[in-house]
Parts: sequence; structure tokens; C-alpha cells
Amino acid sequence: MRRKPQQQRSEKMLQLILDGALDAVARYGMEAVTTRHIAERSGISVGTLYHYFSNKDDVFTALQNRLSSELVARIRAEMQSLVRKDIGDAVRGVLQLFMEELDRDGGKRLAF
Repeated sequence: MRRKPQQQRSEKMLQLILDGALDAVARYGMEAVTTRHIAERSGISVGTLYHYFSNKDDVFTALQNRLSSELVARIRAEMQSLVRKDIGDAVRGVLQLFMEELDRDGGKRLAF
């Protein structure tokens, strides 16, 4: 990532780009997606995208970090109930949370 957003407006733009990247991957596939696709799906210019990211790999890294953080936060929120279960049920619970996260956004996360 070129720069870390400091203002709320910049943070919103970053989220818009990451949402657009998720849409672009779901539509075009991981290998075929371009920065132009990401910008188009985000509703911004390619120049604006390059203001925040050097290339599509940087966008994908930021998206992976966001999705991973959301999954970890969801598991942490359920941790109290998970630790009270036997190990088999706890593992199934974590796997269920993981599958629910992948299925969010109409399966776009799974495409990513």
C-alpha cells in the first residue's frame, strides 16, 4: 500500500477500493482481474486507485488482511463459548464460523 489513510474520508476510499476488488475478483477471477477492473467496480478512476496502491497485488494483500482480521474478530467474539465445548465441537464451531465468513457477500469472499 502506498500510504496509510489518516482521515476518515481516506479510510472510506480504501474500503471502497477493497470492496471493488472483491467484486472484481468475483466477476473476472483472480488471474484476469486488472487494476482497471478494480477501479471500475469501485466507481473511481485508475489514478485514484494508484494514489492508494502500487498495483493489484498490493490491493489483494490489503483485502486479504481485511478479510483475515474480520475472521479473527468473529472467532474472538465467540471464543468464550468455544472454550467451554469439547475439542471436537470447538473445532466444528470454528470451521462453521470460517464457512459463514467465506459465504458472506454472496460468496465473493470464497471467490477471492
